[in-house]
Amino acid sequence: MVKSNPKYLISPQYEIAYKPQKWQREFHEAEERHRLALCGRQSGKSIAAANECIRVGLREPGSVIWLIAPSYRLVKRVWSRVKYYLPEQFIISKNEKDLYMTISADPKRFEETIIEGISANAKTSSAIGEKVDLVIFDEAKEIPNDRIWIDDVRPAFLHTKGRAVIITTPSRDPKHWVNLLFFDIKAQKEKDPNYKEWRYWQIPTWETELADQEEIEKARQDMMRSPIGEQLFNLNFGAQIIESLGSGIVFTNVDEAAIGHYETPRGQRTIMSVDWGGTKDPNVILIMDLDTKMIIDMDRYVPGDFEDKYPYEVEFERTVDMALKWQPERIIAESQGNGAGIIQRFELAVKPLNVIPYFPSGPVKRELVQKLARAIESKNLTFPNDPLITQELLMFEGKKTPAGNRSYTARFGYTDDIVDAMTMLWKVIEEKRPRWHFLPPPPEEKWDQEEWYEN
Repeated sequence: MVKSNPKYLISPQYEIAYKPQKWQREFHEAEERHRLALCGRQSGKSIAAANECIRVGLREPGSVIWLIAPSYRLVKRVWSRVKYYLPEQFIISKNEKDLYMTISADPKRFEETIIEGISANAKTSSAIGEKVDLVIFDEAKEIPNDRIWIDDVRPAFLHTKGRAVIITTPSRDPKHWVNLLFFDIKAQKEKDPNYKEWRYWQIPTWETELADQEEIEKARQDMMRSPIGEQLFNLNFGAQIIESLGSGIVFTNVDEAAIGHYETPRGQRTIMSVDWGGTKDPNVILIMDLDTKMIIDMDRYVPGDFEDKYPYEVEFERTVDMALKWQPERIIAESQGNGAGIIQRFELAVKPLNVIPYFPSGPVKRELVQKLARAIESKNLTFPNDPLITQELLMFEGKKTPAGNRSYTARFGYTDDIVDAMTMLWKVIEEKRPRWHFLPPPPEEKWDQEEWYEN
């Protein structure tokens, strides 16, 4: 046990099992009203949050403190740390089930501090709507939006001039509300060094006093096996926001959307997209189930790998084979390069074939990529857990142009053909719903394989 510092608790005679690191000491002593700390894994962030709760609770009798975390389990974790560090003699009452505690350092206990644990994924708490003096958000990156902060917490500060502490690892989503708040605070501080409303920290794990440098290096080596290992290492251990590294990952929730599986034809209503390749570039054909909005088949190949055929013939024949297999109600195909000629050959060969030509200009592609990103994030579009798909989505980047626009492309060494084919599918879904209904070809005009191969 070490003697407590009077700046952290109420009086130097009390003992507490907390010896703050340098960054934690600065965090506790900060004069700014609100604080945001982006910390690497195992840097002591939850311990700092628990002891800030104790410090304020004992120094400011009669205050109300909320501990907010994304789930009951995570609230319980920081609650347990408060109990661990708080001397037993200061606890007046506690309810383990409701995570409700009253404490006081006053021997006569005229004023009691209330500490309540609140799960952000619960609809509400009995405390929400009441006044509050301090709110501590732990692991805020897992809270999907700022609703609880904007709707519930901030209005509760009106009469108390309350304070907020947000302590978390950065979110993988560059547009997450915590990441955006960090950039906003940073910009305010750069504009006005005397800005006192917020203060921020960015604490890499390897800069903390208790860091095991050898173990961190082993973790880095293990993470490098992933295509985005370096970025994830910098996010989880370096407390760096991915977009601040210039990576600009476009598609989030990729793992959550990769819940589908490849299927065989069984009468599904489908649409098909084709992104033409070339001698060395992959050609991608995707099939989507119209009812589930799930990608259920893919043919990805490099036309130039077939030595006995011209790439043009390979593209034509494999696209025909895919269309015959699935009988799609609509086909959307890139119309640049060889695409225009192949589309024309399709339409001459089979009269019922309805091909939607796609001209991938910059502004059109930009808009479609953004729509596709929203569809994947919300799981409105799903796909098989195929590394070819998931890796390409994760390696697809967005960057700002000098003119201030966004440009999208695959990271160097990777391809974006699957992404292009997916944007075409979503273009059909977006533009044809709900004012347009998919209708199969008339029965008397069913596609015939011999017709498909006519010149």
